Parts: sequence; C-alpha cells; structure tokens
Amino acid sequence: MTLIYWQKHWFLYFERSMYMNIFFLILHLIVTTTLIGLILLQSSKGGLGGGMGGGEFYRTKRGAEKIVFNATVVTAVLFLCTSIINIMVR
Repeated sequence: MTLIYWQKHWFLYFERSMYMNIFFLILHLIVTTTLIGLILLQSSKGGLGGGMGGGEFYRTKRGAEKIVFNATVVTAVLFLCTSIINIMVR
C-alpha cells in the first residue's frame, strides 16, 4: 500500500523539499546580512593593537555596545545553525 501511495504522490515529497530548501536559504540570507550589519556596527577600538603593545586597557562593555556584542554572538550561532541545516536539507 505504501509503495502504491509513493508511486502516485512522489511529487509531493519533492515539492515540500523544494519549499523547505528555499525557506532555509532565505532565512540564511537574512541571518547573514544581519550578522554583517552587527559586525560593522561594533566599535573598532579593540583591534590587534592591544596584543602588540598598543597600551590599551580592558574596559567593560556597557549600554548599546553590550547589546550589539550579545546580538552578534547570538546571530553568529544562528548563522552556524542555518549553515548546517542548509547542508542537511540539500
């Protein structure tokens, strides 16, 4: 009975798979552009200068800087998850 159903309705599987693939691809593009925007919003004061004797001191992140930093971390994790999902869906 299952084989007969599969033979008659095989196109439904590919149709659902195609829509799921497109959905996760669009979600991945949204997460990617959000991650790029959040990285560009971050302050560029803490570069490699501190590691090479630049003389900068450590300071805590406060206010909007902390929110942007935490949002960047969450978006990076979402980027990793959507990348893995896109590989698995294909």
